[in-house]
Amino acid sequence: MKAIIISTLFWKSNLHIFCKSTGVNNVKPAVLLVFVGKYHSNSFPEIVDELSRYLESNDMSDTRTLSMIGGGIVGGGIEVDDAVNRPAISMLAGTVDASSIELFGFNELREPKLPSEDSSVWSELTSTSSSGNRSPSYLLFSDPWGPLTQTVDQLTTDDDRKP
Repeated sequence: MKAIIISTLFWKSNLHIFCKSTGVNNVKPAVLLVFVGKYHSNSFPEIVDELSRYLESNDMSDTRTLSMIGGGIVGGGIEVDDAVNRPAISMLAGTVDASSIELFGFNELREPKLPSEDSSVWSELTSTSSSGNRSPSYLLFSDPWGPLTQTVDQLTTDDDRKP
């Protein structure tokens, strides 16, 4: 894993520099998480488009990318709590088996909404990997008003609850 925080107005050149250096032992990153501070929220579509163009033109189009806007931005040992008045973009790149990454999302304001407790969605998300030897792991991102507790409850299996 490699992390950086870009706390400058000149995000484009820094974004390129970080992407060039993300490989670990010459392995290109399989996943890239991008957290954009509210200072850059008006530029969010441009940042995502530039990142997509860069990855595509540098033979990294297979990199799974998740981008979001956040209030406090953390990365590379730096924390910018005031990401409204200070420029901050954090990027975290990692090398994992890209075929094992599945993105999903729920939203109470629009589709897809949080599924009911008896929905088959939960059993699909909590099933073991195709090799059958590991339970899945999750990275959950939520706003303060999101259904995070309900989501965690549904993703936690009976085996996870055993002492």
